[in-house]
Amino acid sequence: LRRFIVKIVNILIVDRILSQASIIISPSPYYINESRFLKKYEEKIRIIPNGVDLDHNAMNYSKPECREILGLPKDSKIILYLGALTPRKGPDILIQSVYELSRIDPGIQLLICGTGELESALKNLVATLNLEKNVKFYGYVDENLKYIYYRASDIFCLPSTRSTEVFPLVLLEASACGLPLVVSDLETFSCIIQQGYNGFFTQREDIRDLTEKLNHLLQNEDERARLGSNARTLAEQLSWTKVAAATSACYQELVDAEKLPNQTGDEAQ
Repeated sequence: LRRFIVKIVNILIVDRILSQASIIISPSPYYINESRFLKKYEEKIRIIPNGVDLDHNAMNYSKPECREILGLPKDSKIILYLGALTPRKGPDILIQSVYELSRIDPGIQLLICGTGELESALKNLVATLNLEKNVKFYGYVDENLKYIYYRASDIFCLPSTRSTEVFPLVLLEASACGLPLVVSDLETFSCIIQQGYNGFFTQREDIRDLTEKLNHLLQNEDERARLGSNARTLAEQLSWTKVAAATSACYQELVDAEKLPNQTGDEAQ
């Protein structure tokens, strides 16, 4: 039902709304070319990225403390996936990569947080690959608790396969918690990730390339720390305070352009 409604909205409504808008806000400049609607309205698009909470209470906990809260081994290398369990996010690719990594490090852990249509199939895949000790499913994670998972992990991975991604908030949240990022080579991810600065790109749906990039980081603690520190630095430029100010300025630009006349009496300007 949801897909049917979205399809009808896309056919009948979206283009009409965009054509009548004075300003269109997009969180990513790279998504404009990916979208089947936005490219012809490029002249009225303003780029304002998503924001992130830099001062969540969970950030006061250390990695060992977060692992103790979650009952995770203190000495294991931990990869985190947090998102919908759908084909476009590529969680199955990540599981197959972890299978390869487990041959190198039998103690490696993959935490999968989220629900979705692939959940049953992913659990079957884990059972088929005998990865029950390496891959843990946590289902839906509460907004306040998810930062504990970020802080407990060593790497955040999002191997998405489709260009419908725009500006995933999870990448900003992981960055705010100082995690290096490993993602697929979708162009839109370039608005968050700089190759070798705060993370790595991997070829879409390429298990071997994903495994190599993850293993490189897992084997190099100093590089994980460097990329994670850079990720936090980038996230600090995207606090909600700064994003809200940019959004307010965009609305003010529109108001000024309208040149509304001064009004008196009980009416507001």
